[in-house]
Amino acid sequence: MRYITCSLLSLTLLLTGYSSQAQDCSAEVSFEYSVFNQSVFFDASLIGLSAEEVVTYDWDLGDGEDSILEDPVHTYPDAGSYHVCLTVFVEGGEQNCVVEYCDQIVIAGGLPCQVSASFSASQPEALSINTNAEVNCGTFTTAGAITWTHNGVEIGSADQLQGHQFETAGAHEVCLTVQAHSPGNTCSTTVCELVEVEAPQMSLQPEIVTKDNGCSYRFIDATESELAIVDRYWDFGDGTSSTASQPEKSYDISGSYEVCLSLTAAWYGTEETRTTCTWVEASCDQDIQKPVGVNVEIIANSSTIQMKAVAAAAGVQFVVHDMSGRQVASGTVSDMRKVQVAQKGLYLVSIIDGQDVETTKVWVQ
Repeated sequence: MRYITCSLLSLTLLLTGYSSQAQDCSAEVSFEYSVFNQSVFFDASLIGLSAEEVVTYDWDLGDGEDSILEDPVHTYPDAGSYHVCLTVFVEGGEQNCVVEYCDQIVIAGGLPCQVSASFSASQPEALSINTNAEVNCGTFTTAGAITWTHNGVEIGSADQLQGHQFETAGAHEVCLTVQAHSPGNTCSTTVCELVEVEAPQMSLQPEIVTKDNGCSYRFIDATESELAIVDRYWDFGDGTSSTASQPEKSYDISGSYEVCLSLTAAWYGTEETRTTCTWVEASCDQDIQKPVGVNVEIIANSSTIQMKAVAAAAGVQFVVHDMSGRQVASGTVSDMRKVQVAQKGLYLVSIIDGQDVETTKVWVQ
């Protein structure tokens, strides 16, 4: 930071004061002075001294300050009238005495106050900035308090603002206010800039776990993240989709399908999406094989498995399992016997005729 203070000697004001002199003193003392705004330039004058006499000066400047200089320069803090006295001590030679001279100093006004400021901002890391102020003062002006604000709230009080953390990414208005003073006057300036703040790189990697049941799948969103997920989207690669966390999917046609999971997370005032994909091989063999020696036709319809006895099938049994091996139905085959299943997918139907057992896959749409 740069502070600029200057002095300028210009206007001179001469006033006459009064003296107090010891009776045995032949020396006479007085002073003249010039005033520029609130700065006074004193000029002491002594007559009647011999060469061997030594003089000591003692100034009472009228505002609680003093000086032992012969010709001091003093700046008064406020306008007003000040009673100034110069006391001279004369020693040696033919006399040892004290001579005093006093005068009333009138300060009419303060010194001009001028200040300007600017600042630059850098982003050392995500959502955090450093700022550095440059302050320029006019003649007789000294910078004082420095304040940084964001949205009207103070965030710092030094010329450098180190690592202020923002809550959201984007443009933020940051303001710098500098208060300054010169003798008798104060001034201030405020500058504001839009600072572009970037969010850190989002760490989010969707993870898919697949449960393969041949032509039927369960896809599980196994993503581990502390972020708030605001949207989930599954693309099953056949034109269908889902937003569930563990969707069930059955394919109509055998083949390879690319399944993609897209997650959208809230991230420092913005939303970002990450996607991961996997491939599955759907084996949708729905050709129904009749058990050997058993005249039973198996037909898969919507939510049902129908077993139709083409010819007499007395004593022929059936058992239905889902692809996890859980038995879901059993009984005796009869004409147009229907078995209701809870959900579509691939099932194993076993037809039992005595010692003959034939198992086949049935796809329920």
